Amino acid sequence: MTVKQMSRVGFLTAVPSIAAARTADTTTTRAAAGMDSVRNVLNPLLHAEQIAAAFYYAALTSPLVMRSPALSGPSASAIHPALPPHGKPANVRYLQAALDAEVKHAAAVVDGGAVAPLRHVYFPVVTFQGLGSLSNPNSFLGMMQTLETICVSAYIVAAREFLAIGRPDLAGVAAQIMGVESEHRMLGRAIAGSLPANDLTLQPVEFSSVREVVDALRQFESGHGFAVAQSAHAVPSAAQAARVVGKHGTRLVTKFL
Repeated sequence: MTVKQMSRVGFLTAVPSIAAARTADTTTTRAAAGMDSVRNVLNPLLHAEQIAAAFYYAALTSPLVMRSPALSGPSASAIHPALPPHGKPANVRYLQAALDAEVKHAAAVVDGGAVAPLRHVYFPVVTFQGLGSLSNPNSFLGMMQTLETICVSAYIVAAREFLAIGRPDLAGVAAQIMGVESEHRMLGRAIAGSLPANDLTLQPVEFSSVREVVDALRQFESGHGFAVAQSAHAVPSAAQAARVVGKHGTRLVTKFL
């Protein structure tokens, strides 16, 4: 198996089926209606990816989160985490790679035709005041589980809806991205020290349609719906994310032997 470091261009080349959706012939009513159907599925996926990207970016740039001994320790730096026993650089690399993947997923969804990107999203203030725990849903670790469960479920129902509108190519890409989102959920459990981190036989499906995904994301988009104080966070640009990710981005499998 060979791998190569994955740039945004490389990622979009790797998922030509999404890019093909944007270049579909829109000169006929039928083609235009088909693109509308695709966008109805892609837009909520774009929002989910942008919310997740803002989440990881905010954590990686928050000294209160990064100062945890389970992450960067006293350095509180994503780029220069403290070494064991004061920090755990491997856990920081998990989060950097997760941010990188979410930004690339969002870019691919936009390239496929998604519109109306988010500029700001909202999280509870407490989310970035420390590492927290899996049992506290508003803490960083608890929120990570919530967001990644939403993302996994969103891509599962998106795959179903792509199949229903006659786009098995996009359904396949949705399945590929869903696999990465499920890795993120597991890695959050690993950072928390929860054993086993890979605790599921099957991924949960929280929604029956993409419309339900829209409802689940609304509080992150509007800031209304949290039971605790919340604050706004800008969705990072690809350049901003790259500065935090450094050389610890995601990689593309190019060949299986």
